[in-house]
Amino acid sequence: MSKMKPLLIIVDRDGTLIELVDYLGKEGDWKEQIKLNIQVAELMRFAQKKFSILTYVVSNQQGVARGYFSQERVEEINNDINRELQVQGIKIDGWNYCPDVDNSYAKKHPEITFDNLYVKAKTKRKPSIEMVLELLKKDKLDLGSLEKIIVLGDADDDKKLATNLNASYIDVRGKDYKFLIDEFLFIMKKNNFSDN
Repeated sequence: MSKMKPLLIIVDRDGTLIELVDYLGKEGDWKEQIKLNIQVAELMRFAQKKFSILTYVVSNQQGVARGYFSQERVEEINNDINRELQVQGIKIDGWNYCPDVDNSYAKKHPEITFDNLYVKAKTKRKPSIEMVLELLKKDKLDLGSLEKIIVLGDADDDKKLATNLNASYIDVRGKDYKFLIDEFLFIMKKNNFSDN
């Protein structure tokens, strides 16, 4: 019997995986500001126990382009969150983020002073699928090697990312664990996914 292709869950960071803090990392007490979204963390733990799943976290981090914090700070925060998730028994297979903004966005916001190093003609910001493709490449996979993709998010860019990936989308805003589980299992059933 052929091996089942993996399911990929893509999770947004700010406002999805962790509670939303405007430009987390800008303030010196950023470590105290990190709070896991327990509902989403529980869904991820449930999903990983029950199914064969790859989990990626992808996020837009334009705070770097705005000069609020460095790329090193973004990575510190990601590592901190990752450690907390490991304690909770949740595995993240890949992290990726985009520190850049597009030229067009910078032009629309002359009131913001952007670091020119991070203003690009084309970026890998969501809803672009570039960050996901980079992570898949690292794992020697491509979109064709996946059975299904589910995006967990809280913003329009996450929903559009799901559309661009031909994926299912779960908007986590205001939903408790039971609601999220029901939505997740409905998607799994619809796609004939069996558990481990």
